[in-house]
Amino acid sequence: MIATGESCGVLEGHSGEVNAVVFSPDGKLVASASNDKTVRLWDTATGESCGVLEGHSSWVSAVVFSPDAKLVASASDDYTVRIWDVIQKSIIQVIHTEARLQHLAFSGATKLQTERGMLILASQLEPSTTTQPTFPPPLFVTDSWVTWNMKKILFLPWDYRPYSSAAKDNILALGHRSGRVTFMCFDSAALDSEFSHLLSSTQDLAIV
Repeated sequence: MIATGESCGVLEGHSGEVNAVVFSPDGKLVASASNDKTVRLWDTATGESCGVLEGHSSWVSAVVFSPDAKLVASASDDYTVRIWDVIQKSIIQVIHTEARLQHLAFSGATKLQTERGMLILASQLEPSTTTQPTFPPPLFVTDSWVTWNMKKILFLPWDYRPYSSAAKDNILALGHRSGRVTFMCFDSAALDSEFSHLLSSTQDLAIV
């Protein structure tokens, strides 16, 4: 209890470390992400399990509810973000990020803010939506590349690869284990012009 500091209950079900827990906006549910590769949903009033979200192939590092509590987004060491329907307990979108994410936050109904950039969700997320891999435009950081609208534009040598990062419009901030923070600015108009004739091509272009 809050007044005494006593435990109000223990939610048991995960078989590995719990990396993240989050309340739904209305406070009725809790979602937990674990090294057992699952996300579990819990009823806060009863402490009972409301379901298990299975599909990741590695540790789940982050989880968040959408503002209306109808969706859950989870990030995993399998380099995907998965969007789940809370009622159906089903996957409705898989986003391949090519990077491990630890922080997720919904921005409206169609965007997810991460520490490496913004993820763009499907325009209409319904339980019947076919799961398709997408990639976050426009500026994003994978483990070894900076990408712009799905195209690799800058290879990051080992000592420049970020331990943490943030993207805002055409600016990147990279945090390094050494304690250094690197800022990178990109000419978005030039990049759009450079890649405009390659829209139908799958070839990546590296700009050093």
